[in-house]
Amino acid sequence: SNDKIVEAIVELAKNLGLKVIAEGIETDGQLQRLRELNCEGGQGIYLAQPMSFGALKTHLGTDSVRVFSPSTADMAEILTLQ
Repeated sequence: SNDKIVEAIVELAKNLGLKVIAEGIETDGQLQRLRELNCEGGQGIYLAQPMSFGALKTHLGTDSVRVFSPSTADMAEILTLQ
């Protein structure tokens, strides 16, 4: 099943010392499962619709959004890359 595949990928990444950012989160159930697997972050339409980089910066500055995001230090690195 997809759940077992995701679990194996997350476990492999963790064993390699990698951080895991999930893509394509569409439901609360998926989000909760990824949190149980200790994913460091994620993206998908459940969290937010596609947007420009400027809109993303504004979006992340609001308190009324669902956020499953990297740490502050990682976010600074992501913003630097943009």
